[in-house]
Amino acid sequence: MRVVSLLASTLILTTAAFGQQSTAPADSSSRTAPSQASNAVDQPPEHPCTVAQVRELLELTGANQLRIQVMRKMMTQLGQALPPFMPKDVIDEMESRLEKIDVEPMAVQAYQRHLSTEDAAQLIAFYETPAGQHVVRILPIVTGELQDAGSKEGQRVAQEVIQQHVDEIKAAAAKYQQEHAAPPTITAPN
Repeated sequence: MRVVSLLASTLILTTAAFGQQSTAPADSSSRTAPSQASNAVDQPPEHPCTVAQVRELLELTGANQLRIQVMRKMMTQLGQALPPFMPKDVIDEMESRLEKIDVEPMAVQAYQRHLSTEDAAQLIAFYETPAGQHVVRILPIVTGELQDAGSKEGQRVAQEVIQQHVDEIKAAAAKYQQEHAAPPTITAPN
């Protein structure tokens, strides 16, 4: 179950990372006003971006390289979470199949639901600038740092909570073991 949760979390983070890269505004003049922002999220654009624009955004933002980077990090974490007896060929097949996932059709659908042709054109223009390319280079690093920091902070909080409730946890574990212990087997003498 931990493996499924880890995979689901990683896929969600990967999707969020792609979204962060592709939705950065070109400049403050192109930002949507708060009242318009809720409408933009509620309704797809009248003129959604084209498949060619999505492909160009994916290329300019290095989305495929980011996907590979995130997948490799996920596989490292997964390797640590899996039991030590997990056959290497199972892990290798999982990695191979994950690498083959075609993200482009999913990206096209998502971008077209939220991005107009005009928005896409402005983003492409931004990502073609030195500042845009700088954002592309640092965003995976910043995202990784935030994920690591968030993970460490989450572990710290979990440890604090467990320490504060250690007696309660021990009592619950003892009760569980008592309730789920197999009854003694009684055998008749021969």
